[in-house]
Amino acid sequence: MFPEKFVVEEVECLKADLNDSFPYPDRHFDMVCSVEVVEHLENRFHFFREINRILKPGGKLIFTTPNIMNIVSRLRFLLSGFYILFSPLDERSDVTRHDHINPITWYYYRYSLSKTGFTTDSISVDRWKKGAIAFTWLWPLIWIYTRCSLGKEKSPQQRKSNLSLVNDLVRFDLLFGRTAIFLARKMKNSEDEETS
Repeated sequence: MFPEKFVVEEVECLKADLNDSFPYPDRHFDMVCSVEVVEHLENRFHFFREINRILKPGGKLIFTTPNIMNIVSRLRFLLSGFYILFSPLDERSDVTRHDHINPITWYYYRYSLSKTGFTTDSISVDRWKKGAIAFTWLWPLIWIYTRCSLGKEKSPQQRKSNLSLVNDLVRFDLLFGRTAIFLARKMKNSEDEETS
């Protein structure tokens, strides 16, 4: 927001509206790092497409976002309708704020990355959320419910795909972690190979 406050010698800092086109040429960077940004944006698909555009073939994207899959966040949503770090916003205010407006689970981030030309290499967390540890006893119930609900899909192909997600959906780090960390890679295509 304030590039004039970013003072690092020989590093240019540009102000940009990340809901719009990025001020960089195609295939310009080897890596892009986005820390706690995507949950503030109106359109994550546009954001990921723009990052894909400015990355070189095989370039990497690292981004972090609040992990709303953790058990405390799930319980808060069950009881209040709001995930942790996502609260009601002031709809009466004329001042544009940059609050958390886009609560997305890791699966929908993975889907968004896939649809914008990325492959997800890994998903991890920074550390376990202390308040979540008290709820580890719920893990078997979550596993059973997730397995049963995803197994109800009528299409055999989709059901098989759904069931392959079960272990990822109930991973301890995602159920008890604070911040989700994604590492994705720009997929190479024939157009990229021709220009390499």
